[in-house]
Amino acid sequence: MIAITFAVPHESADVRRHLRDAKMVGADRWITGTILKQQVIIAHTGIGTAAAEKCVEKLLADHHPRWLLSSGYAGALDPAIPHSSLFLAENFSSPELFPSAKGRRGTLTTQPRAAETPEQKAALARDTGAQAVDMETSAIARVCASRGVPMLSLRAISDTASAEIPVPLHISYDMVKQRPRVIALVAFLARNPSRIRPFARFVRGLGPARETIVNGIMIALSHESERHP
Repeated sequence: MIAITFAVPHESADVRRHLRDAKMVGADRWITGTILKQQVIIAHTGIGTAAAEKCVEKLLADHHPRWLLSSGYAGALDPAIPHSSLFLAENFSSPELFPSAKGRRGTLTTQPRAAETPEQKAALARDTGAQAVDMETSAIARVCASRGVPMLSLRAISDTASAEIPVPLHISYDMVKQRPRVIALVAFLARNPSRIRPFARFVRGLGPARETIVNGIMIALSHESERHP
């Protein structure tokens, strides 16, 4: 079995359409099935390192996957990285899994807060030397390393280094309850109508990013099918 993790369900939506014999597993609502004849389990960790660590600890203890593919969105810190490109985080990926993956390779940094402005992204790039940023991968990698589970980190770029996130994460998402804050989001946009169009563009841009995720995962699983028919 191969474990595939995402922070939230909308990141995995297009991948789940490729599942055969899909079914929910237990109270955690993880999803099992097959893709390209490979048995997989898809888990949504929640946003942030604390939620991700707790989820992946249980996932590995309960299901013992051969390896884990950590996926989802990331923000670009390098201005040369375009929107919707596939990013392979070399610093969080096991070298033996590199041949199964496509995408731009570089360093990913995991941060406790979202990098939402070009200025914040530029500062992170200077301070960390990383080319992309997310909020979960370092915790997932720590758990995988502690259990000896190889890991591959593939992320789709949802926002470029020059882009500003139109709605702050703390407005749109409740990190404690791990769920969207729909009423707060609507209220914010009502108070800030100039953010409505940028927010709509940002949401539309997530579709191509999800396609990138699907393509990257399918390539990785195709190589795995060649190794383990």
